[in-house]
Amino acid sequence: MAHTAFTARQGEYLAFIHRFTLKHGVAPSFEEIAARFGTSSPSANGMIRTLERHAWLSRVPGVARSLRVLAPKPPPRATSRVGRIRRAASAPGRSFWRAPSRWTCSPVPPARDG
Repeated sequence: MAHTAFTARQGEYLAFIHRFTLKHGVAPSFEEIAARFGTSSPSANGMIRTLERHAWLSRVPGVARSLRVLAPKPPPRATSRVGRIRRAASAPGRSFWRAPSRWTCSPVPPARDG
């Protein structure tokens, strides 16, 4: 099954497994997952199976701590308009764009008492 939207709780499981793996170098056991979420190991196993079915997680059957979070490649990052202007302005032979003088801030007049 292809990637589908996941629930908030499923996202919490995925995030925990990902962070745990980065921190410890191995995936968490079902007992560690269950302890983190205050559930039983069979409940954690059920969630893992659901995440596998939706292709958000993979594991090697019969191999301990083989969970791997699967994420699709993120879309290419859009370049903001400001980023394009700065890159163009920093090209050889160009100077930075300056705001027109009408955009400058004028001093705030003193407050009137009375």
